Amino acid sequence: MDYVQRYLVLISILWIFMSRKALSQFFGTTIDALRSRNQCDCMEYWQCIGSGGKPYSYCSYSSKVCCFIDPNSVSVGILPRPTKSSSCGTKGPNSDRDGLSEPGEWAWHAAVLEKPQDLYVCGGSLVDEHWIITAAHCVDEYRSPNTLKVRLGEHDVSSTAEPFKYEEFDVSRIVVYPTFNNKTLMHDIALLRLTKPAKKRTNINIVCMPSEGITNNELILSPRCYVTGWGKTADSENHFTY
Repeated sequence: MDYVQRYLVLISILWIFMSRKALSQFFGTTIDALRSRNQCDCMEYWQCIGSGGKPYSYCSYSSKVCCFIDPNSVSVGILPRPTKSSSCGTKGPNSDRDGLSEPGEWAWHAAVLEKPQDLYVCGGSLVDEHWIITAAHCVDEYRSPNTLKVRLGEHDVSSTAEPFKYEEFDVSRIVVYPTFNNKTLMHDIALLRLTKPAKKRTNINIVCMPSEGITNNELILSPRCYVTGWGKTADSENHFTY
């Protein structure tokens, strides 16, 4: 290859690089404008497709895409009986970070908040499209359901830059187990009814619950157990882990 040929190849490579850079800057500017209008969110391609979204273009120089997600999703529906083919309790992608979860990994986990300051009260789980199960000692003192709300699909409570949006629901009813004892914490169970049905998304789903009449011997016990939520992992900690 002579000098002229090498020169032409070099010019071609530079032209391709500058074209890609210009396109990336163009799409980056366009995407920033779209994101400012809440029309799309930057996330990994597989997360966009898994959410039923449509990728628009790459977000600047990252591997993430600007994803359009249809806000009109199908309803979660009535709680299914636990079977091998059941869609309830399906855990999301595993986290490779110690103590931290991935977005959508625990899609049934809920945050119970006190209005209007959004103070964190307790965690809970979505058991069907209208009901959250939580601890009775967390909500026993709240006489009016209007003082509470439930947030589903939340991941990092300290950040709004998340691949999946959370949803918030008002509470219409608080049901504390009749024989709950606040001193001994016996029968520490309560239910919260949502004012509108939840919708199934990548980061919102229902947890599996035993069907009526099932015996302890019929329950499938696992040697591994996970605790999820936002809070301290030890009494000695002076900060919260999300």
